[in-house]
Amino acid sequence: MVLLWHSHQNPGQDDVGKFAKFCCPTIADGKVFLATFSDKLRIYGPRAKLDGGYNLAFGGKTGLTLNGCARSNGGAVRIAGMHLFQAGSVFGTQAVNVAKFTTAFRFPLQGANSADGITFCVQGEGPRSLGGPGGGLGYGPDPIDPLDPGFKITKSVGLKFALFDSIANQSRSLMGLYQNGNSPIGANAIGGEVPLDTMGINLHSGHQFLVTLTYDGTAIQAVVRDLTLQTQINRAFPIDVPAITGKTAFVGFTGSTGGLSANLDILSWQFTS
Repeated sequence: MVLLWHSHQNPGQDDVGKFAKFCCPTIADGKVFLATFSDKLRIYGPRAKLDGGYNLAFGGKTGLTLNGCARSNGGAVRIAGMHLFQAGSVFGTQAVNVAKFTTAFRFPLQGANSADGITFCVQGEGPRSLGGPGGGLGYGPDPIDPLDPGFKITKSVGLKFALFDSIANQSRSLMGLYQNGNSPIGANAIGGEVPLDTMGINLHSGHQFLVTLTYDGTAIQAVVRDLTLQTQINRAFPIDVPAITGKTAFVGFTGSTGGLSANLDILSWQFTS
């Protein structure tokens, strides 16, 4: 079961208060009306600002689509938070040309004993795409859950930044490139998984990381920099992106938590093609 929403994810806005037991919610006019013992009537429904009122990359406050547990309260996008077995994604609402592109994004992955991680994703399905929780990273199926329903983002390329090695069952800092929604584990990584923790990049540090990706039509050049320590790595991933996603595709991020959790935030993002 994937948790899509909880009233304590954004308690300042959504908290029910003292729940009125045995008082069923009422649905009318596209909204949910919930009585409480806090002298309030809670009304849940579509917000005036379709994407929460933020603007990261596409020049408009309704330029992004949030899915699953992803949310924003006017600033950074939180793909998933300190709740177990969540999956979220955020994509540009309009498809863009991905024959060649440059993108840069900044993120921390925060939480003690944290998991699981995020992906930067280019995909041809649509802006509502979402994969599975846990080791699926919101991109593909969870590789160790026998009851996983197999949700995955097809026609896609995903670059993961993972906090946990699901197969080895241990905390790690890992990067890898995947396609067509394959479970983001080492065996499926195109060109092999990259052990960031042995190269001076510790995703568990709570530091902010700046990732710059440049695609020239033949390979994705990735630069990952720790903005606190100023250490960085460079890695090239040969791949034909348009052959997998189409010449125009939707770009954005996926992420998930599992039996452990973390705050998975995208603080800033730029994309040009």
